[in-house]
Amino acid sequence: MREDVAAIIGDDCSEHDKLPNLVAALPDESALWELMSQYNWDDGFIIPLAVSSHPRCDRALALRMFWELDDSAQLHYGLEEVADHEMYAKDLCRSHETRSTRVRGRVFAT
Repeated sequence: MREDVAAIIGDDCSEHDKLPNLVAALPDESALWELMSQYNWDDGFIIPLAVSSHPRCDRALALRMFWELDDSAQLHYGLEEVADHEMYAKDLCRSHETRSTRVRGRVFAT
């Protein structure tokens, strides 16, 4: 595993606010793909949201993340966690809508 990806995956989550910066520093699509292949969605949504906002996130990875965020995950959450999950899903969909607009303008990484 790449060192930069391992640093994100192995983070002790004591400082959640630094995780988006670590994701933003990833240099290319392959690093983003490796990160999301190793990522445990039970660890929260900060990293996936940062990946979907990354300028090198391609359409295939964005779609993969969208489909990995499924309703069956709600079975494992309490009511508050379901609300958080749904808020993240809305944020992720808004992010993808914005990216779709960028696709039409040919700004989306492909």
